[in-house]
Amino acid sequence: MTLPTDVVDLILSFLQSDPAALKACAQSHPNLSNLSERYIYANIILYEGHRVSTLGSLEGLKTSKFSRLLAKSPEIANHVRILKVYLNDDADIEQSQAMAFHLNNLAWILPLLSGLTRITLAGTPDNWYHFSWRTLPEAFCQAVLHVLHIQGMKAVTLSRVAYFPMSLLNNCKDIRITLDKCEEMQYDEEPIEDVSFPAFEHLSIRNCSATSLKNTMAWIRNHKLRTLNAAGDVGKFWKSFPRLLAACSSSLTHLELDIADHCTFSFVEHHSES
Repeated sequence: MTLPTDVVDLILSFLQSDPAALKACAQSHPNLSNLSERYIYANIILYEGHRVSTLGSLEGLKTSKFSRLLAKSPEIANHVRILKVYLNDDADIEQSQAMAFHLNNLAWILPLLSGLTRITLAGTPDNWYHFSWRTLPEAFCQAVLHVLHIQGMKAVTLSRVAYFPMSLLNNCKDIRITLDKCEEMQYDEEPIEDVSFPAFEHLSIRNCSATSLKNTMAWIRNHKLRTLNAAGDVGKFWKSFPRLLAACSSSLTHLELDIADHCTFSFVEHHSES
């Protein structure tokens, strides 16, 4: 190889949207292998025990394989910037055993990803039930809590989650939080006289159930939400929207609405400081 390293690195950066080409480059030369890793593992999906049809063709890595990669090459952990994790509650014994193995591996992997900026925890699309936070092992929950407090964390998405404790988000004021198709969010409202939470910058609520919104509203009421993005089915989500808006009306400066693809509405208000 005669090209300067920074030139090769720039060329590889243009291949981020083509994983097959990146992998081919990595296999073509030892030097390219090291340079390609930062792009190959920058945006990854981890799963275990799901059918390939659930995730699409070659779209993700099994946690068992990724944990072996990290054991062999720990520096790979430093390259991960965006992570999506698939979880589910499956009554099938074989699937349940695979999920337990998956969660144990994740409890070890997540604290190693110090450069992570975005994470999505999602139930698998073909699973009838949302995955329940109550059923997850403590080691995994603590690993997720660690990730929420990574200095460079910018966005967290929870998709098809049930019984997630909103209090875990209390100190995530600068992180863009998205709740998508979530059920039964948990929050025990505490008196706010003795609690002073920092202003919470951005919350996106998409197609969540009415029961989920009830506890989410209690959490919003205590956290001075500034930006709200809301979307959902016209038939049920919007019945709860007036109460949702009232919960944050005193602090809201930016409101974005997406009414089931029929229309969109955005409102921005600038408050001048006295």
